[in-house]
Formats: sequence, structure tokens, C-alpha cells
Amino acid sequence: MADRLNKRRVIATLGKMILDGVTVADGMKFTVTATPEVAESRALGEKVKSKRYTGMEYKVSVTQYKTTPWYKKAIQPFMDSGETPEFTLQGVQMDGNSDYYDVNKEKTVTCKGCVLTGDINLIELDSEGEYVQDELEFSAYQVNF
Repeated sequence: MADRLNKRRVIATLGKMILDGVTVADGMKFTVTATPEVAESRALGEKVKSKRYTGMEYKVSVTQYKTTPWYKKAIQPFMDSGETPEFTLQGVQMDGNSDYYDVNKEKTVTCKGCVLTGDINLIELDSEGEYVQDELEFSAYQVNF
């Protein structure tokens, strides 16, 4: 591979997003991040703090064109009975023409126990706007990759 002039980098647009088993055709952006919860301590005489992980927080961000009111239906159980809706979100990166794919094949991340944590836009009207986009934030209980 070192003798090639053009490296075949992974293209972010070659993939898909799946919500509760259904491919989201209107998805534009899907990001999953892990943020460690870190405890720190220092004993007498130590110049540097010691750090260790005590947990992990997972965040999922979805941007999509508005085509269905699925999230309004999803929050209805909470509005009716106080039940928190949970989802399973999955992202699959599949650029078969990349160096990454040659070594690792498809990259799949599955997020379970996802709960909407950000604003839920119920309606948007704007005389200057174009296509309506939803930006949704979730927390995830479990992430598998």
C-alpha cells in the first residue's frame, strides 16, 4: 500500500442508520461518542494525580430530514402514562473502496436503551427556511461495536 499515490480514505456518506430495525432513509448525519467518567486522586508526596475510569457516558446525535412524525409518536407513551421510550440505534459504515474496509470490513456500532435527551421539535415554520431538518440527541445505556 505504501507505493500508492492516492490513499483510499473512508467516505462518511457510505453507510446507513437503523432505528429499531428499520433503515432511516432520510438520515443525514449519525454520530456516536463515548465520554469516560474519570475519578482522580493524589496521595501526599505525589506530584501527578492518578486517574481511572469509573464509568462511560454514551451520546448519540442524529440529523435527518423531517419525513415522518415518528418521534412525536414515540413520546406519546410518556405523555399518556409516564413511560420513558427507549430505542435501539445502529450505524453501519461500509465504504468497500477504502483502505479501512480492506483491513476491517464494515464498521457497525449498536446503541441500546437510547432515550431522547434533547429538544424535540414539534413544528417548524420559517419564511426563509428550506427543508426541515431534525437534530435529535440521545443518551445510550449500552454500546456494542
